[in-house]
Amino acid sequence: MTLTNPRLKLLPTCQKRLTPAVATTIEFLRAQARALPAVRPVSSTSWSADPALRAFFVAPSDIPPVIRNVAILIPHGLTERAFQIV
Repeated sequence: MTLTNPRLKLLPTCQKRLTPAVATTIEFLRAQARALPAVRPVSSTSWSADPALRAFFVAPSDIPPVIRNVAILIPHGLTERAFQIV
């Protein structure tokens, strides 16, 4: 609460009232995370062994240019390899 809205702590029953909703949200997010497919390496070296990669990319040489252009990977230094296609 302190990070989202510090004024909420001034309400005497705030935590008690919000706990059920927060618990429901956490359980929902955990279920969503469990439902995600397994993580698989996305690289030109794993292309030949992975039918899903072959479905997305015509040739192993097609993978590096696509990964290099994904802006969210650049700040994390992951421009040579990614770990999931969503």
